[in-house]
Amino acid sequence: MFGLFIYRVMTRLRVLRAVAVASSLAAAAMLALGASAARADNDVVYVSSTKNASIKVAKGKPKTIITSAAFYQIVIGDPEIANVNPLTDKSFYVLGNNLGTTGIALFDEKKQLVGTVDIEVTLDTDQLASTIRASVPDARIKVGSANGRVVLSGEADDAVAAEKANKIATRFSGAEEVINSVNISSSQQVQLNVRFVEINRQAGQDLGAKYAANFAYGLGGRDVSIDPGTVPAAGTGEIIGRLLSNGVSIDIAIKALEERGLARRLAEPNLIARSGQTASFLAGGEFPIPVSEDNGKISVSYKKYGVSLDFTPTVLKDGLVSLDIAPEVSSIDASASYNIGTISVPGFIVRRARTSVDLKNGQSFMIAGL
Repeated sequence: MFGLFIYRVMTRLRVLRAVAVASSLAAAAMLALGASAARADNDVVYVSSTKNASIKVAKGKPKTIITSAAFYQIVIGDPEIANVNPLTDKSFYVLGNNLGTTGIALFDEKKQLVGTVDIEVTLDTDQLASTIRASVPDARIKVGSANGRVVLSGEADDAVAAEKANKIATRFSGAEEVINSVNISSSQQVQLNVRFVEINRQAGQDLGAKYAANFAYGLGGRDVSIDPGTVPAAGTGEIIGRLLSNGVSIDIAIKALEERGLARRLAEPNLIARSGQTASFLAGGEFPIPVSEDNGKISVSYKKYGVSLDFTPTVLKDGLVSLDIAPEVSSIDASASYNIGTISVPGFIVRRARTSVDLKNGQSFMIAGL
């Protein structure tokens, strides 16, 4: 069912005019003061038969609109979106019911078009903007609304402030209803130096027993020793950790293992990413996998394998960097293959991890077990 809601103001306007003529000077003065106050708080739109005007109304909040030209009749397109009521021949009252857009048309007594006004009912973002300003006072973030979604724009000094504002907006309207267009005023980049090293677990245990773990390095004549009787049964992770606790750098510890044939470097990528963005690395290949389609044809998809890493840095305050890291080591396993017709498809051995850690500039950490 299609319907247009039409409001006529002829009778009311005539009464208002009659009252205005018959009123005393004191009453006229009071009306003038009231009108001035109303105009100070209300929106004024310039209506024209050749150009659309537009207004925004917060959902659930009323607003009085003053027009630049007199009208006689109001027609609204969708009363589910907004309600309108005429007040005078140059003003009307609008209340946003639901998020969305609609329009009204204004006509004079001769049914001639005076003008049209587009109405957008938006979220009430004033409270959200106040909360964001209180939480990140140094940021220059603007809060708006478009098509029922919160829009964040402006600038923030760092990714932490931008993310904080985004989380506040998400709690306000939901994750799918936030458009985050905040720019980071200062470009912050993080470089991550990575070493993928394969170490034999049993050989790592022999590091202490077979060689008595006495290593002399050219770092000021430092000697580092591990008692063979205290070599941890867990293997290489704790052995390297014991070396590092004695002041040996990661590179030196790995080099010592490589010289004895106990370790092999798989990859050494150096990745750079902006704060809040993800950098990726893959050393390996892509294996073709046949895929059967509904029409009986065979298509090909590709499975990546090798050594890969995804990392997302976020620069925090006081020089801290938060890292979200996802390393993966995978290889083709012919023993786990299966057949599709006459085609043999191998399986894959995959070892992956995902972790988060906070570090300062120049610090290092290890992940073992892959």
